[in-house]
Amino acid sequence: NCAQNTYFCPPLFSFYFLVWYNFNVSISPSQVVELVNDKFQGSFLDTEFYKLENDKSIYINIYEKYFFRTNSNGAVILICDDTTNITKVKLITSGTKSGLASMDLGAANNLISSVREILENYII
Repeated sequence: NCAQNTYFCPPLFSFYFLVWYNFNVSISPSQVVELVNDKFQGSFLDTEFYKLENDKSIYINIYEKYFFRTNSNGAVILICDDTTNITKVKLITSGTKSGLASMDLGAANNLISSVREILENYII
């Protein structure tokens, strides 16, 4: 159950290029966050954690990685929850474009892939 979506704002309005990817995993949200925090090759920026009733939780983490090819930092936002009795992961990238032509050069997909690869053994 993986889904990838792409959204592009034309350069006249924005330099943002968003890619988001959804999948389910067989581990808890806290285990997802622990794995990504340990293995992501970039910088951890921030986290939000919400403990809900019935031992459910929501994590929102933001990571950043510098890309030489675009001379910019790209961000990946990890949203992970188990509110529906299965752990859902959503990855959203932003800020990966640079230059007058707003070229991404694969940076957004690289961010998604780097987190997805960390969790690939647990994807269901």
